[in-house]
Amino acid sequence: MNEAVLAPGGRILVLATAPDPKDIVTWTVKEAAGGTVDEGLYTAPLEPGTYHVLATTPHGKAELRLLVRVPGVFTRVPPSPGPQHFHPAGLLTGDVLLMGSADGTRPFEILKLFDGARFTVHGPQVARDAFSCTPLPDGRLVFIGGRETFGANGQNPALAEPDRPPATAQEALARGVALGRVVEAFDPRHLQWQTLGLTRAVHLDHGAVLLGDGRILITGGSVAPGPEDDSDTSPAECFDPETGASGWTSRLVFRRDPCTSVLLKDGRALVLGGVAFPRSGDWLTSEFYDPVLDRFTPTRQHTSHFFRPSAAVAANGQVAVAAMEGYQCLPPEVLDPATGEWRLLPDLPGVRGVVALLDGTLLFWTSHACIYYDLRNQRARTVSTPFELSEPPVVLPSGRVLLTDTLSYAVTP
Repeated sequence: MNEAVLAPGGRILVLATAPDPKDIVTWTVKEAAGGTVDEGLYTAPLEPGTYHVLATTPHGKAELRLLVRVPGVFTRVPPSPGPQHFHPAGLLTGDVLLMGSADGTRPFEILKLFDGARFTVHGPQVARDAFSCTPLPDGRLVFIGGRETFGANGQNPALAEPDRPPATAQEALARGVALGRVVEAFDPRHLQWQTLGLTRAVHLDHGAVLLGDGRILITGGSVAPGPEDDSDTSPAECFDPETGASGWTSRLVFRRDPCTSVLLKDGRALVLGGVAFPRSGDWLTSEFYDPVLDRFTPTRQHTSHFFRPSAAVAANGQVAVAAMEGYQCLPPEVLDPATGEWRLLPDLPGVRGVVALLDGTLLFWTSHACIYYDLRNQRARTVSTPFELSEPPVVLPSGRVLLTDTLSYAVTP
């Protein structure tokens, strides 16, 4: 591949192999205002255009052309036969990881967007469902939770705290550790899985968000078991992917299952969704988490009950939330974190979810269309989709937007 497509501000990892492994590769961008490149990681400028990255070794040069375009219409990815996948995730290489199952019933595959080619890669050691996938700045994807499996001796995972994290899932099982506590990461540079450590408990249908200090905040969902578990609140924890250490935080104000979380521009996290217990008037609130104070506090009440919502942070720092109640699409709502006030966006009927583009533009989606929405001026632009959407759009690290109906794929050029 000698060409790649990105959105303004998008990132892509350019791989170059020198004839001699001892040779040093020097990276440069040909255009003065053509973005930056650091050890092969290219970041596009905010201005659309055509740019070029050069990889230079003592034996010669290689050039990659970068087309930086504002996301717009969707183009189908050339079809290639393959199994059904429900969880695509973007990689820094510009490709897409199609997540199958560790038991082999659906293989993990890499999808090449430029020609639709697929190839199988090894899956994780732990079969996962209702898990979270959190991208790290270095491009790795961190997988947490998703399976309640105990060791052969039936040992309670909250009490099984080994001195060191198990190196493999098989070692965890042999030591009586719940496999659902094993945290793994996928490295797109080498197409390998890494065992990072253990969470304190097994989490399913939870929220996971990368905090500013590099830890992953894990909230809500089904937690089995938690410290001093009860029916009113829910435990939360922070996992450090660099050290593999995990520790309990303060508890959520209300139990939330399932749960969604996003990182706000001021460094706090917003936790929302699920059925909050006890079901009083307070279950129409979400919660802020302050990592400095280690404290959860409820927001003011919103209009609708967010059972399994999607949330996106806009360029102005406000948060758009879209949710459904059964088969009914609820009016999207917007939270101003500075004031704690919610407001409705009633001019967007049929919205099923929302994601944020790299520039802070919101992308609402319905069953047959995507709506680009600028929260600052409330301007909307609707683009039809090439097929009915059954899964949320995925914003790739490159800034392109991927659509899927679990069998077909389309992407913004």
